[in-house]
Amino acid sequence: PTSVDGDVPADRTFAKTKAVGDLVAIAALEGLATATEEKAPNLAFGAQTLKLPIDNETFRLLTLPGVDIIRRTLVDFDRTKGVTADNIPHVLTEVSKVQLGGVRFVGVPGELLPELAVGFDAEFAFGGPLIDPANPAPPDLSKAPSPPYLKAKLGGEKPVVLGLANDENGYLVPDYDYKLHPTKPYSEQATGDHYEETNSLGPKTTGLVLGALDTLLGWEPSP
Repeated sequence: PTSVDGDVPADRTFAKTKAVGDLVAIAALEGLATATEEKAPNLAFGAQTLKLPIDNETFRLLTLPGVDIIRRTLVDFDRTKGVTADNIPHVLTEVSKVQLGGVRFVGVPGELLPELAVGFDAEFAFGGPLIDPANPAPPDLSKAPSPPYLKAKLGGEKPVVLGLANDENGYLVPDYDYKLHPTKPYSEQATGDHYEETNSLGPKTTGLVLGALDTLLGWEPSP
């Protein structure tokens, strides 16, 4: 970004942080200058609880008693037994929806990759190829879901998708681009820049969260 003084600050500096903050503040003030008041807007809130399995072996270790680096209550899991297909630790989490007049927020309990919210098209290429031809493990876009995507499904005059809302369950990676290291899953990333998978709960997470969101977005509060 260019600062309000016309400078281009270096990356990873306070000056760059301030430049971004100043530009956001200016945009907000410009918006307020032409904003109209909405009298007595309808306010509604809804949430959907769900369970997510912890397939990430590193995350499992970090939840062990005595380690307690990740302090979460585990459900559907007997700590006295080993992890098996029938005894996998889960966490309880939730997705949420807030409506205030024409503004709608959907709360996603993790760090979702942007294409899950708005789709994956040429806009993401920023003038370059949509998929880097040098990428050794590119996403399989033939398996990408068709629109509408999360933001469009939310509807409303001003839909807003919020990540890290109410909870943090790691990265939410699209199924068609979820890749694990073949011999050291989660502890090392797969070829082709797949860091996010190492800090995800596992390959089932995204589908479960999106399914819960579909259920929640099917609810429309009374006016």
